[in-house]
Amino acid sequence: MICRKELDNFIGGGNIAYCDGNGNCHSAFNGDEKDEEPPQTSLNEPKYKTLLNQALKLIPKTKLKFPNGLTRGFDGLIYVPSTVDGQIRVFSINDDKTLRQIDTIHVGMPLDNVSPDANGDLYVPGFPSLFQVLKGFASPYDEITPVSIWRIRKTVDAGPQGVRSVDYRVEKVIEDRESKVLAGATTVRHDAKTGRLFIGGEFMVL
Repeated sequence: MICRKELDNFIGGGNIAYCDGNGNCHSAFNGDEKDEEPPQTSLNEPKYKTLLNQALKLIPKTKLKFPNGLTRGFDGLIYVPSTVDGQIRVFSINDDKTLRQIDTIHVGMPLDNVSPDANGDLYVPGFPSLFQVLKGFASPYDEITPVSIWRIRKTVDAGPQGVRSVDYRVEKVIEDRESKVLAGATTVRHDAKTGRLFIGGEFMVL
């Protein structure tokens, strides 16, 4: 994958493993690889490759945009944040264990790991400037890494006939644009009993 090394802070390194149908697994990245280069198009590329590329254009593309840090809520739904388009896609689990997208939560900035608290609210860190965040991860002592913390509260309007509507209230809890406290934060957990936020990240520099 192009830029696999640069994006390792978001999607994980050697902790991520790819497995084939026989259960054989291998790590995706161990940190020793050279920077990737975009693949070069070969003039001697076989004709079947050209035909395959044409056929692949007919396959529906996934609606997921750099999914990262998903969670399963206490409502049984799967919440998948995007590190690109600032949305959280909501999926239900079908009887055959496949997923069906039922909703989209618009937050408005690139997101990382989402987590539910005991009340069922979702907490997720966001990046006001993804470009600056990437610079900060590359040089955490020299660059700032702005971070926001969001809370998402689900409200259900139900009546005798069942659920009439589902809404999500998106609220910014904390923002540190100058990176004085939350620099490099990529995950957050909320203790519903005490109200405390536990915030961490691979390159948090205090």
